[in-house]
Amino acid sequence: MIRSNQLPRSIRNCNPGNIKWCLGNQWLGQIGKDSDGFCIFSTTKYGARAQMRLLLDYYTEHHLLTIGQIIDRWSNDEDQVRANYKNYVAKHCNFEIHQPLYYYQSMFFVAFAMADFEAGETYPYRKLQEQGYQEALNGASTSDALPLNA
Repeated sequence: MIRSNQLPRSIRNCNPGNIKWCLGNQWLGQIGKDSDGFCIFSTTKYGARAQMRLLLDYYTEHHLLTIGQIIDRWSNDEDQVRANYKNYVAKHCNFEIHQPLYYYQSMFFVAFAMADFEAGETYPYRKLQEQGYQEALNGASTSDALPLNA
């Protein structure tokens, strides 16, 4: 039996994208942060929703249109880890690192691949991820720095 503290952080925290906690953001379903400053969500659906909202914000507000641009902003890891991250996501999405993405169609694939990379394995709660991603895509605003009832 695997103890919860032995699970990858993204699974343990119901945070598929390993989103860092930020004072300005109160994500829907966020219930705290861990000792390393990563958000903890009540369910994977809410963590996935926050991940997709951030990705949509990167695309629409910051004009980050490629996997390379998105990962450069998303990850603060050393260059080699970030390069591996880009290659992993690009390969799993069947895109080139610097190829412009197609907004909605691409973001599902990118989000799933990023979650798998963050977990170091296939993220185990695909249905909840999909629900969260779909909820974010159907939302009116990409900014989620809203009250917890958003």
